[in-house]
Amino acid sequence: MKRYFYSGDDLDRIEALSRQLESAGFDRVQMHVLSKDDTGVDSHQGIHAVASIMKKDLLASGLRGAMVGAAFALVVVLVALQTHAFTTPAGTVIALFLAIGGFGFCTWEGGLFGIQTSNRRFARFQSLLDSGQHLFFIDVDRAQTAALRRVVESQPGIQSLGESRGLPRWWVKSQREVPRFLTQTLP
Repeated sequence: MKRYFYSGDDLDRIEALSRQLESAGFDRVQMHVLSKDDTGVDSHQGIHAVASIMKKDLLASGLRGAMVGAAFALVVVLVALQTHAFTTPAGTVIALFLAIGGFGFCTWEGGLFGIQTSNRRFARFQSLLDSGQHLFFIDVDRAQTAALRRVVESQPGIQSLGESRGLPRWWVKSQREVPRFLTQTLP
């Protein structure tokens, strides 16, 4: 899938675009709006806002912290093996506690760093967002590209900002199917 980015200065136009795309066969989970005006986005029912957690770099930084923590834990275990710390119960407890604690601490620190920074995938649009514009993006299958272009061209005030690699198809499908499964199967 590809992700297409568009900007607009009016949330009503973006909502109209979103509704036209839905009537053209696009699913709401494919579309997202990122804006500094969270209240305005929330007041438009036809807009699918970016989740708050995705506005920050929490997940990516947390994963980087977890990788550092895993490396730290591996070093602790290797040093414990070299020094024969696992031959005594006290040495085993200390080594494992240090490895698990270090892993958890590094993951936590990575998350704390990430919650303070904006999502790096949206960094190129920061000046646009700071100027009061709204970012609309959509993940599209190759077969849907022509329909997307047709609908976007019919909307005045919407400007194309480029494209990038989108979410995997299975992820988009799971965002649509899991809630449906939970509401229809588990009432």
